[in-house]
Amino acid sequence: ARERLARLALEASLRIDPTFRARYDDLALRRILRDDDRHIEQLARALETGEERFVTDYGEHIVPIYRRRDIRMNDYVTILGGLREAALSVLPGEDAGPTTQLIDRWIERVRHHRRL
Repeated sequence: ARERLARLALEASLRIDPTFRARYDDLALRRILRDDDRHIEQLARALETGEERFVTDYGEHIVPIYRRRDIRMNDYVTILGGLREAALSVLPGEDAGPTTQLIDRWIERVRHHRRL
């Protein structure tokens, strides 16, 4: 199920920003797909516990990794937007609010790094 959701998240990211595919080759997209699987795991932990640190702290951890891979912070935000779209398409309605709030906080933390 997580693998399917990760694929949906990547597809959503490509829809959100059609130029995304031009910036990343197949290997980079496969790595982003693998990352989406881990992003989903962290989002699930945050939803289960109600603790946003599972996404915000994790989000901070990913920033230097993405910088080394030459993934722009704006693209990281696009990846998270794709995750939001995919998650909201499969989660029950009562999880929509908390999911949106968690991903919004995650994006807020990532956007801070655009300025650095």
